[in-house]
Amino acid sequence: MSGFGPKNSTTTKILTGDEAFRASPVAMALFGLDCVVRAANPAFTRMTGRSADTLISLDAFEAFPDNPDNPEADGVARMRASFERVFTTGIADNMIIQRYDIADLRSGEFVQRHWVPINSPVFHEGRLIGIRQQVKDATVLRADALRVMEHYRDVMNGRSVTNEQMENHQAIVNAFTDGITQYRDLEAEVAQLREALASRATIEQAKGMLMVTRRCSADEAFELLRGLSQDTNVRLADVAAALIYQLQTAN
Repeated sequence: MSGFGPKNSTTTKILTGDEAFRASPVAMALFGLDCVVRAANPAFTRMTGRSADTLISLDAFEAFPDNPDNPEADGVARMRASFERVFTTGIADNMIIQRYDIADLRSGEFVQRHWVPINSPVFHEGRLIGIRQQVKDATVLRADALRVMEHYRDVMNGRSVTNEQMENHQAIVNAFTDGITQYRDLEAEVAQLREALASRATIEQAKGMLMVTRRCSADEAFELLRGLSQDTNVRLADVAAALIYQLQTAN
């Protein structure tokens, strides 16, 4: 990559010596002027499924190549262009959204992933020495939300953006991704609540049928269901549903 100098041990020490970097809950990696990975904090290694030992000293694009099964993969090209912009301008580059699939280390197959990457310059004594990448996993977002963010990214590409505008863009992206993520979390909670209510209704129905057929109390009917669940290692609601089916088909 043009303009990217060789590996330097002093630079590496400066890049990796920040305790706040290592302790941050935000996923971050540090790259030298040669695009070699110099450091990755625990949040980054957890998010990417790579250990720091396997990443450090690798070229960024060797560590994270494009998905060979996706002919439209542009993660390497876009990330390389972002690095170039940072080194040329000395200004942070907010990529907004980027599909960048990652290989599963166990199977070797690539898994589709979407990210919100920000590449920022690292200076030492006024000299540019590397890039700090901050990244957020946006894979949880729905396809329509990803399309909106990609459109926003494409609209912003090629425009001259000040630092203040960059902060505004990041605030918009954060609000959008956080809002969608919270919506998905709420959606999951609602689904769990619906399942719980349906399970409760099924159990109550099974209890009622047992009370009639066995002439027992509600507590006795419940204990019978619970005993069947424990003996068969099957969920209580599933036992209740099976019992309802059996009693209904027997009549």
